[in-house]
Amino acid sequence: GPALGLAALAALAWWGPSALFRPVFVLALSYAVFLAGFARLPALLRYNRLGDYSYGMYIYAFPLQQLAAHWGMLSPGQNIALALALTLPCAVLSWHLIEKPALAWVPRSRRPAIQEAAP
Repeated sequence: GPALGLAALAALAWWGPSALFRPVFVLALSYAVFLAGFARLPALLRYNRLGDYSYGMYIYAFPLQQLAAHWGMLSPGQNIALALALTLPCAVLSWHLIEKPALAWVPRSRRPAIQEAAP
């Protein structure tokens, strides 16, 4: 579909160095991210059974990336690896100890809908 076409166009622009590479790559990457984000694949939907860690990842990622940089992890790969190792446990604890219990106080009819895969 369009994602493969954009990826091929970006590859062609990269292969023969072109000023079009950056805008085409950004467009292709943006499209692919939205495609993945809205995909309803059973394997991805099963992830929701563990918990909704997205808000915790959002909240804790930036401060922990800054902490990783403070500790000297300045290369992007090192920083991402250390920050992810620190952020994921924080997000898991946040979901199970704060967010999920707080949602129990909200009436079922007012809770956000979370898509789950069939058992």
